[in-house]
This record gives sequence, structure tokens and C-alpha cells, in this order.
Amino acid sequence: MVSIPTCSRKIGVPPKRWDCKSSPQWVLGFADGEGFFGLSVNAEKKTRNSTYLGVDFSFEISQSTHDLMVLYSLRQFFGKGTFNRKEDPFTMKDAPSGKTIYRLRHPDAVIEFFDAHSLLTDKMLDYVQFKKAFQLKTADLHKTPAGLDNG
Repeated sequence: MVSIPTCSRKIGVPPKRWDCKSSPQWVLGFADGEGFFGLSVNAEKKTRNSTYLGVDFSFEISQSTHDLMVLYSLRQFFGKGTFNRKEDPFTMKDAPSGKTIYRLRHPDAVIEFFDAHSLLTDKMLDYVQFKKAFQLKTADLHKTPAGLDNG
């Protein structure tokens, strides 16, 4: 049986300080349904000896603004992460959908969790690609043409 997080909500206390207890299975369910494994390739970075692409990783879950407790529970579960309003990709302004995103930019924490708790949907394929790309970056292969082709 999956336990639903319980939160002790105190009047006058900001939501980020509420005490929420979530189980790994509950987190896994949200990840399977609403999760996104992100990889962004940034402008070229230069060092003395080479030029390479910057690569950033994130795990994201978005919810309507009236379901922020879900996102706060996720941040409390992982012990890190940020919140952002979802933006329209064309205007870069807040999307009219009223969505908020929980973003975890610590790939080591993401990989540790999902290696221990397997996703049950096709999202597992996204995770496998995410992990493979992170391993390539960790080995500095993103700084070589062969490494970029291998991803």
C-alpha cells in the first residue's frame, strides 16, 4: 500500500516549512505520471585547450498552482530543488495554465533514487537516456565530437 504524504500545516507558517512525509513509492508515482528528465545543451564553453558544449541536467515535475503541497513534499523528500512558474516557450512569460515546476538539478540524487526505485512506465526509457548522457558528461566525453555522437 502506498502512503500518501501527510503534512502538519500550521497557520502563519510558510508552506516550505510544513512537515511532509512522503514514501519513495509516492514519489515514484508522481515521477511516472508527471516527471520529466531534462537535458539542455548550452552555448559553447572555451578553455585554454578546447571548446565544448555545456550540458545541464534536471528532473522536473509540474503541478497546478493549487497543488503546491505536492511540490513541497517532493522538495522535502529529496532535500533540495527549486520552484519556478511554468513559462510559455515562445514568449518566456508565465504560461496561462498556472503551472508551477519543481526542478531538481542534482543528477546524482536523481540517479541514486531511480536506480533504487524503478519506474513502471515508458518513462523508464527516458531515465535510461538521462543516466547515459550524465555518464558521458561525467567522463568528459561531451567535450569530444565522438562523445557527442555517442549520446
